[in-house]
Order: sequence, then structure tokens, then C-alpha cells
Amino acid sequence: MRQTPAATNPKVCLMMRRAERLVSRQGRPQVPACHQIVKSGAWGYIENNLIIIGATSVELNFFSATNAHKAWKKRLYDCVCGACSTLDPDAIALDNRCDLGKWLYGIREKRPALSADTQHLFTRLFDEHAAFHRAAAEVARQALANQQKEALQQLQGGEYARISNRVIGTLGELYLKRREFGMD
Repeated sequence: MRQTPAATNPKVCLMMRRAERLVSRQGRPQVPACHQIVKSGAWGYIENNLIIIGATSVELNFFSATNAHKAWKKRLYDCVCGACSTLDPDAIALDNRCDLGKWLYGIREKRPALSADTQHLFTRLFDEHAAFHRAAAEVARQALANQQKEALQQLQGGEYARISNRVIGTLGELYLKRREFGMD
């Protein structure tokens, strides 16, 4: 979970106003401290003037997710060419930290009723996305180990390139099914 000061995020401000209604005028909670505040599938609670927001939002900008995953190729290419040394392969391998990963894990946790076809696409994207992060981490490891030739091969047609294209393709297919996730 991440902690976000209410004054810095408009969505959190709206949730904070709703949450403040749960607190009595005397300043004491009328509900348990971990009372869930539901808005658009996100949940949270107030703690020390912060609203704690979980990563289970049902909203995802498919285009931003696609562009973010496309941008990894440039970041990794720059790293292979020596323009970086700060990428952490272990952090890159974590598939639940990016917006798409948070959405995928949130949906998996919620277990919405999906058609068999959509469930198959979701499971495929979940697996491909995890494989993408593993492949990206391997390219970063190769770049940091001065294995530029191997890393470039991954970016230009190897496992990284193949899985990246599959993630983007499956994400596009799932976009067409977005209404099953309650999205317009």
C-alpha cells in the first residue's frame, strides 16, 4: 500500500472528503479505523491524516499501459548502450509494481464474473506480463554485465521482443472486453 497526503492528489481529496464524513464532529472515529471507503473499486482508510489506498482499483488506462511497456524497450536499449547504470534487475522483475501489474493483481484478487473468453485473455495477459518483467530484468542484467550483444539480441527479436509484442497484443484484445471489468 502507498500513503498519499490528501492535499496532493485530487482523487484522494474526494475520497478524503467522503472519509471525513465518517468522523464525528468531536474528532473521534464513528467507525473502526480500518473502515473501507469505496470509490471506483479503490479502497482505503484514514490513518494520521493520510488516506491509505490499496492497489485494487478497477480502472486502467489501456493506452498508457501499452505506452509504458513500449517505453521499456527504449530504457533498456539506452542501458545496453551505456546510458545508464541505475536499473535494478530485481526491481524490474517485480510484475506487481507498474500500473498494469497493480491492475492485474487487483482484478485477480476481486475475481469478477467474466466470460470464459475474457477470463482466458485475462489469465494469458497475467502470465505474459510476468514473463515480460522477467525478460526485461534479464536484459538489464545482461546490460549491467557488459553483455551488450546478448542484450541487443533480446531487444531486437529475442524473448524480450516476443513477449513484449504478446503483452501489447493481448492488452489490445482485453481492451475490447473492458466493459466486463466495469470500464467504458
